[in-house]
Amino acid sequence: MSQKLNLWTIYENTTDFPGQFVARRFEMDQPTNDHFADTDVEVVRDWVRTQSERSGQGSPYCLLRQTHDDPVILETWV
Repeated sequence: MSQKLNLWTIYENTTDFPGQFVARRFEMDQPTNDHFADTDVEVVRDWVRTQSERSGQGSPYCLLRQTHDDPVILETWV
């Protein structure tokens, strides 16, 4: 069975997590229900790195927000 690529997008100050950073997992371009939130972005980044390694995908690479992205998007980890 092939494993789907996980992507974690980190958002800042969303309507459902005001004042927090939240990481949401996608399988390729499909959203999942997996998420993690904290007031410290470094805690969220560390959590994403740990989840990526646990899933067997190794150390993720950070892609910074692009100008056309929603303003609440901070970065995406692949």
